[in-house]
Amino acid sequence: MKKIILMILAASFVVFAQDEKEDNKIGLNIVFGGGFNTMKSWENYPDAPDNLDDIPGAGLIGMRIEYDLGQFVGFPYTCFYIGADYPITQIGKITRFTDDDPANLPALGAYEHSHTTFLFEYGLVKKFYFDGFGIYFGGAYLHESLSLDKESDGYSETYKLYSGNFKGLFGINYMIDKAWFFDLQLSYTAAGALMNEDGEKVFTTADSENIFPNFPIDDVEKNEYLVPGGLSVKIGLGVRL
Repeated sequence: MKKIILMILAASFVVFAQDEKEDNKIGLNIVFGGGFNTMKSWENYPDAPDNLDDIPGAGLIGMRIEYDLGQFVGFPYTCFYIGADYPITQIGKITRFTDDDPANLPALGAYEHSHTTFLFEYGLVKKFYFDGFGIYFGGAYLHESLSLDKESDGYSETYKLYSGNFKGLFGINYMIDKAWFFDLQLSYTAAGALMNEDGEKVFTTADSENIFPNFPIDDVEKNEYLVPGGLSVKIGLGVRL
């Protein structure tokens, strides 16, 4: 009988110690990882508007910081998060046509493009855990900041562009141990239009800066370029603090 009592007390002590350890965490998660983001761009736009040689997406690297706000209102694992990603896209050139007939062969060479893009997002996710395995879902606002360099013979210009987007997301967490976890996230982003510094849509005739002259506007309206839209897949390693 004494042995049984001692075993119960020992087990209770272990459970209490585990609960105490969990209670000591401040509710902060940090996730590092990468993945693939649907971000339509082009490799080359040679001499015809119907030949864009599209690239459907790009790899990315980034991080996310989550904080469990729900712990203060009796609704645990409801997290506010902020994140940042660096998508690695490759865009090529757009042929510069004569003003008289855009269907003609290029008369003045081509614009070469290069750019640096960062994606920043913030949102809310709700998590549910079952013996070390968790699922979560939520929504976020995603802001794209794009610095575009445009060059040709005797010409060089840099533009600051941006877009605002909304995304829904779903993911899983698998606890490796008490602190570290594996993260898999699927999301879908409703793409916003790419804008210049004056708030004008870049891929329309409203763009007073004329960043992409003679670009096939009709095609772009159906499938926006250089903005994060569509499906995204991310995997990462996270730590609970």
